[in-house]
Amino acid sequence: MTAIPPKPNRSRGLRDLAAARSGPFVTTLGLLCLGALSVVAHAASALLDEVVLVKGASVADVPLPLDSNNQSAATFTVSTAGSYKVVLTDLQVPSALGTLSVAVASSTATATQLAVDGGTGLSTTSQTVTLAPGTYTVQPLATAASFQSAGSFSVQVTGPSGFQPWQDVWAVSAASAPAPAGESILSTEFSVTDGGAYTLTLTDQSFPVALQQLDLIIFPHNGTTPVTNTPVEVSAPINTQQVQLTLAAGNYDLFVVAEANSSTPAGLYSLGISSGSSVAFAATEPVGSLPAPIPLTVAAADTASLQVNDLSYPAALGAPLQAEITEGASMLASGLTPAPFAVTAGTVDVYVYAQPNAGGQGAFAVYATDSAGTLADVAVPVLGSSSFGYAYSPSSALSAVSYQLGVDDYAEPEAFGSLSATLVQHGALVADSMVQTSGVPSTFTPVAGPATILVFPTLAAQGDDSLFGVVLLQLNTGFVGFNTTQGVGALFSSSTVTVPSSGKYVVQATDLGFPASMSNFAVIVTQGQSVAGDIFGGGSLPLDVTASGNYVVNVLAQVGSGANYGLYGVNFSQAVAPTVTLTASPTTVSSGGQTELTWSSTGATSCSASGGWNGTEATSGSQQSAALTATTTFALSCTGVGGTANASAQVTVSSSSGGGGGGALNVPAALVLLMFTAWSLRRRMIGGWGSED
Repeated sequence: MTAIPPKPNRSRGLRDLAAARSGPFVTTLGLLCLGALSVVAHAASALLDEVVLVKGASVADVPLPLDSNNQSAATFTVSTAGSYKVVLTDLQVPSALGTLSVAVASSTATATQLAVDGGTGLSTTSQTVTLAPGTYTVQPLATAASFQSAGSFSVQVTGPSGFQPWQDVWAVSAASAPAPAGESILSTEFSVTDGGAYTLTLTDQSFPVALQQLDLIIFPHNGTTPVTNTPVEVSAPINTQQVQLTLAAGNYDLFVVAEANSSTPAGLYSLGISSGSSVAFAATEPVGSLPAPIPLTVAAADTASLQVNDLSYPAALGAPLQAEITEGASMLASGLTPAPFAVTAGTVDVYVYAQPNAGGQGAFAVYATDSAGTLADVAVPVLGSSSFGYAYSPSSALSAVSYQLGVDDYAEPEAFGSLSATLVQHGALVADSMVQTSGVPSTFTPVAGPATILVFPTLAAQGDDSLFGVVLLQLNTGFVGFNTTQGVGALFSSSTVTVPSSGKYVVQATDLGFPASMSNFAVIVTQGQSVAGDIFGGGSLPLDVTASGNYVVNVLAQVGSGANYGLYGVNFSQAVAPTVTLTASPTTVSSGGQTELTWSSTGATSCSASGGWNGTEATSGSQQSAALTATTTFALSCTGVGGTANASAQVTVSSSSGGGGGGALNVPAALVLLMFTAWSLRRRMIGGWGSED
C-alpha cells in the first residue's frame, strides 16, 4: 500500500503535526534542555511537605506545560531570608502564548503570583518578594494562542549574595488540548539497528468493534521531514494494512491517532515494523474507553490458560464480557474459556471489554496460570459514569489461615449511603468474606496466594464527599495484611506519612489561592481505623503521637466556581517547641511612670500575661504598662503544639530626693541628724567644743 494523501479539514491531521515539528520550535525545544538550575528536594525536616495543583472536570484531560525535566512544576530552596526577585517571561517562541501565569508558594503560604497578558504586547513581568528559608514550588499555568500555535516561557529567581540564580523553562504544545472522546494518541520512539527495507503492518483487531479511522506518521528522531510513505491515513474498514518503508539505522519518532467507532467508543489495533526476523517495533494499543490491559509476565515459553468471569458483585454486568490476549503485535487468543494457548517469554496482555448494568456497579475477575504457577489473579470494578468502586491488591500473598476484612465509614465529611467489600481469589468471590456493615468485619480463610479486595461505596446524596477505611487482618498473628483510607466524591487524594517516634506533631493545610480559592477544601487525618482529626478550609491540626506508625493525610480539594485550577499546600511536621521574648523599655522609671512592653514568639498559638499585667495577649505585639509605683515583674507564657515557653521582664521604680527649705525630712536624713545631735551633745558633756582629747 502506498501513502494516502491526507483528507482536508481534519482537526487533528498529521500534516499539522509535521508542520509543527518544522520551523523554530524544534530548535527551541532542544535549547530548553539547558533550563532547570539547582532544583532541590523538599526539606528533610517535614514528614510531608507538598504543593498540589488540582484540576477541574473541564480540564481533567488537558496536559499541563512541561519543563525540560518533563515536570509541570519545579522547586527551589532558600537558605537565607531576604529579598528575592521573580521574573516571568513569555519567550514568544515560536509564538506568543494565549494565557500565562505562575505562583511561587511554599506548603504554608503563597509568596507571589505573576501573570503576562500577550494580548497587550507585554511579554515579561517581575516582582520582588521577601522569602524565608524553606522550599518553594514554582507552579505555572499556560495555554497556546490556538491549536496551530505553540509557545514557551521561563521563570527566573534571583536573590541576595550567596543565592545561585534559579531558572527553568517550559514548553506549551499546540497539542495540549484533550483528545476527543473515542480518540487516542500514541507518541513513542523506536530504534533501528540495521538499516534497510522494512514492512509496517497495521491491524485493526475489531475489538470490541472496528475502528473508524487511523492516522500514522514517522519522523527521524527530532527530525522535521516524515519518513517516505508516511503519513498513512486509513478509514474503516481498516482490517490489515501494510506499508513498505526504507529506514536507516537510528532512532525514530512514531505518532498514531486512532478513532473508535462513534457508537462504541472503544477499539484495539496492533502495529509492527519488521524486516525478516528483525523487529524494530511491535505493540498493541487500546483506543478510546477500552481499559489498559492486564499484563501477564511469562518467565519462559509455555502453555497458559485464562479465565475471565463476571463476579455478579455487587450486581451482574450489563452485557457479556469480551476478552482478547495479545503479545507484542500478535493476537494469541480470544474469548473467555480456559482453553490453553501458547506463550513465549515476556509480557502477555489481556484486554477485557465490560459494560456495567443500569445500577453502574459490577466487577469481573481474571485468573491466568501456566505450568510455573499463577500469572494473574485480579479483580476489576466496572463502573457507570457516576458510580464508584475500588480494587486493592495486598503487597504480600495471603496465607491459608483465618483473616478478617473490615470497612469503616468515617462519616467525614458525610456518611455513605451504603458501603460493602469482599475478597476475590482464583476468579471468584471468597466464601464468607463479604462485609456490608461499617465496623463489623467478616471472618474467612482464603487459599494461599495473591488476592484482590473490592470495595463498592455509594454516596448518600449527589455532590456528597465521604471517606472510608479498609483493613485486612491476619487473626492468628495480628499482622495487618492491608490497610488504607479512600476518599469518594470530589477530588480526593491521600498520602501516607510514617511517623518515626512519639511526640507532638502538627498538620497544616493551606488554600494557596492560585489562580482562585477552592470552593471545597478539607484535610482529614486517619490512623488505622480511626480519625485523628480534620481541618476544614485551612488551618492547623495538632497531633499527640504516642507511638510510631503510619498516618494517612486525606485531602478533599475542589476548584472554585468558574475556575479550572486550584493550588493547595499540606505540611506534616514535628511540632517545634515555642519560643518567646519579652522586653521593657525603659527598665527603670520614676514612681508613677510607665514602660513600653514588646514581645514576640514562634511556634505559639496563644499567650497569657501575669504579674504586672494580666489577660490573654496576641502572640506578638507591644503596649504601654499601667502607672508603676513599685518595682514590678511582667511575665508572659506562650503555648503551642510543641509546649509552653515563658519570659519575664523587671522594671525598677527609682526613689526621688527632697528639694528646698520647708520640706519634710525623709527617714535617712532624720537618722543622720539624730546621730549628729547625739555626737554634739556628748562633746559638750566631756569638755566643750574646744577641748582636746
